[in-house]
Amino acid sequence: MAALAAVPVKAAVEINAGPRFNPLLISPVSISGALPNEKLTIVATRQMQVWRPDAKGNWRPVPVDFVAWAEFLADGSGQLDVATARPINGSYTEADPLGLFWSGYPIDGDAVPAPYKALGAGKEDRVQFRVVRDNLVIAESEIRLSRDNSDLRIATVQQPGLVGVFAAPKDGKRLPTLIVLHGSEGNNIEKARNNALSYAAQGFATLAIAWYTQPYEPAEHVPISGIEIDANQLDRAKAWLAQQPEADVKRIGLFGTSKGGEFAMLAASRFPWVKAAVGCVPSDIVWQGFGEGENILPARSTWRLDGKALPFVPLYPYVDGRFRDNTDRYERSRRFNADAAKTARIPIEKTKAKLLLIAGDRDEVWASGAMARNIAENMQRAGKGKQVETLIAAKAGHGICGDGSFPVRAYGKDDPDPDRKSLNAEGHATVIAFRRTIAFLKSVL
Repeated sequence: MAALAAVPVKAAVEINAGPRFNPLLISPVSISGALPNEKLTIVATRQMQVWRPDAKGNWRPVPVDFVAWAEFLADGSGQLDVATARPINGSYTEADPLGLFWSGYPIDGDAVPAPYKALGAGKEDRVQFRVVRDNLVIAESEIRLSRDNSDLRIATVQQPGLVGVFAAPKDGKRLPTLIVLHGSEGNNIEKARNNALSYAAQGFATLAIAWYTQPYEPAEHVPISGIEIDANQLDRAKAWLAQQPEADVKRIGLFGTSKGGEFAMLAASRFPWVKAAVGCVPSDIVWQGFGEGENILPARSTWRLDGKALPFVPLYPYVDGRFRDNTDRYERSRRFNADAAKTARIPIEKTKAKLLLIAGDRDEVWASGAMARNIAENMQRAGKGKQVETLIAAKAGHGICGDGSFPVRAYGKDDPDPDRKSLNAEGHATVIAFRRTIAFLKSVL
């Protein structure tokens, strides 16, 4: 395929979201003005900062260009809607409103067709779309990824025992309220702000908490060790939220990712004021603490509640080559410490909250699919099965807790092993999960 050229032909990419991205729009990209039933390709390029190790092994953010593409057939009137049209071929294969956002490859990758390598991305914070007909670019448009936050009130809380960022619409109403709990990747003020803004943009008064941070991203009053984290900080969060005019503390939900999902399930089982809890790739038990001090014996719990460390399952030390992946490490640890697993089980059946459990059956970090089923089964046995919804993606892994706009190949590579996770399945599941999450929280809160 030769290099792409541009010619003035009547065809237009319409960005239904306007100039800015909204992950909940049904059809963020569509085409009009094409020829009836013709074959067209949409190419999407973007640039973003990706953390990569330098020559000395230190991790630093570097700009990386990504490209996604999909070939479609327009309908009989020359219209094309990416939300409902299944690609003939391209970087993703299922009809997906955000496929052109999450399916991109690094532009210098072997899978990228040669003509697309020369396009470049050029602009950070934007996705540029080009419509290609017979190797000619016939239309261009772009969408900005950052949000317009002028209609939100944003506040920071940074005190001993509670650190986070609050965001809420300035509409004068008391709103359903959400506490967002990150995973073991850690959080700081900047990350917490982004998390809060994501859910505030969907109509929630949102407090994104930083309960742990990486040593290279320090934040005042935030521990750099994920060991015996004080779970009672959520009571303090509720009290702080009660002072915010936008927050209705009678309608509080939790959204937790990975270790934050473990935190959310623990909190839902212990705090009666929790009305809804979303566990994205969650755990059904308490595990050994992590981060700085993790390898100091004796092992210690991740959480403490009311001043007491909670029972936990200790982990085998991670040794390269000893385990197939981290899930293998966790599952072997669980089997070897079967008695500890019984006492470390989160008593989720005590919850009054409604639960949404999101997981992947090919999770390479821990067995979120199996653990989500354990949670649901424990609720079912307690006669609370109607309080639980599950969304378990058969071929997805751990990375399904975003909004569907993040390129799945920024930190992952396609694995030819058919038993491993599919990055495309993971991207597609992320879109479905985010929409299900927002719908669930709005219906319950």
